[in-house]
Amino acid sequence: MSTDRSTRIRQRSLLLTVLAERIQKYLSRRGLGSRREIENWIREGRIEVGGRNAVLGSTVSDGDLIAIDQQSHRVSLGPRTAHINTSGLLLFTTDGDLAHRLMHPSSGIEREYRCRIHGEVSRGRIDRMRKGITLSGYPCRFERVRVRGGRGTNRWYDVVVREGRYREVRRMWSAIGCTVNRLIRIRYGGISLPRDLKPGYHRSLYADELSGLLRDVSVETSSPRSGRVISKRQAKSVRRK
Repeated sequence: MSTDRSTRIRQRSLLLTVLAERIQKYLSRRGLGSRREIENWIREGRIEVGGRNAVLGSTVSDGDLIAIDQQSHRVSLGPRTAHINTSGLLLFTTDGDLAHRLMHPSSGIEREYRCRIHGEVSRGRIDRMRKGITLSGYPCRFERVRVRGGRGTNRWYDVVVREGRYREVRRMWSAIGCTVNRLIRIRYGGISLPRDLKPGYHRSLYADELSGLLRDVSVETSSPRSGRVISKRQAKSVRRK
C-alpha cells in the first residue's frame, strides 16, 4: 500500500471519528434525557437511526435522522460554542456531578433570558408559548413572558424556562414565526447577572449565592455520587460572556 494511500485512510478514519458521536451522548447533550434514560430507550426499541433500531454503541453523524417514539430529529454536530448573538451569565464549576445537575432538564432550575425579537408578537402567540409547544417530540413552554419595550418590529422580552433544552428559547420563538437577534442570559436559579460585572470578567460566588444554588439542585454539603465535600472553590464562579 502506498504511503499516500495509507495517509488518506488514516485521515479518513480520523475525520469519521471527529464527526461521529455516540447516540446516548448526543441526545443527552441536547437535553433530551440522561445517558442512562436514553440507553434504556435504546434497549426498549424506542429509538431509530436512519429507519433502523438503534443499538447500544450506535453513533450518529451530521444529517442523520433520529426518531424517538416516531418523533423525528435531525442530527447536528456543529460547533458547541455559544451563538454569536448570545451573551450574558455563565457559571463555572470543577465538580462534574454538580455541573450535570445544573444542566440537566430534570433539575427544573429557572433560567431567565432577555430576548430581542424580530417579528409580530401577539397576545395569542405569547399565550401559546406559555401553554406549551412541542419541539423534537418534547413539550416546551415559557413559565413567564414579560414585555420590556422596544420600537418597530424589534422588541425586548424577558422569558423564563425551566428545562433549558438545546436552543430552546430560540426554537420557541421560531415556532411562532419570530427571530431572536439578541439573547442574554440574565439569571440562573437565584443568581442574577451582576450589573457591575463587565463582559469577559468573572468573580467567585458569595456564600449565600452558593448555598442557594446547592439547594436548587438538592446538594447540601457533598456530591451524592462520590461523597466528596464540594468546596466553595470547586463549586462555582460566575462569568459574563
